[in-house]
Amino acid sequence: MRLCTLLTKKLLRLDLPVASYPNFNFVGKLLGPSGNTLTRIEALSGCRLFIKGRDSMKDRNKVQLISKF
Repeated sequence: MRLCTLLTKKLLRLDLPVASYPNFNFVGKLLGPSGNTLTRIEALSGCRLFIKGRDSMKDRNKVQLISKF
């Protein structure tokens, strides 16, 4: 008897209301201390989380370099 497991890839994009809350650190809240909050959310939900977009990186020089491509 052969068992087959199917992997499903589902993408869900959530836009955060950064314009409405300019002084709130969304990336810091999602990551938590040393990335522990993000790791815990991934472990509990069983999915992989990505943080993309403006202000997702600390080094602004890298952001400018990446945005040129």
